[in-house]
Amino acid sequence: MSAKSKKLSPLRKDVAKTEDQIENREARMAQVNEALLAASQAQDGPKIQQLSKELAMIEAEIESLFEILEEKSDVLDNLEKEFDLQLSELERD
Repeated sequence: MSAKSKKLSPLRKDVAKTEDQIENREARMAQVNEALLAASQAQDGPKIQQLSKELAMIEAEIESLFEILEEKSDVLDNLEKEFDLQLSELERD
């Protein structure tokens, strides 16, 4: 079991860290959307342009983080399945 924990624990922490990064970027995206709405209502062209660029950058970051999360989750799932298989083989013996 300790070998399982040694391998899986850092991966779980890494997955959780990536999830937190996504949540933080999504929260920032909500703030930028609110600011963009206010800038649109104020017809502030330069501010709209600046916020639109920031929004596009955040969306790209989120997309990238989701791809990273998927890869890390796949690795974690595969290792968990591998350890579960090893455990079931040990229990049969």
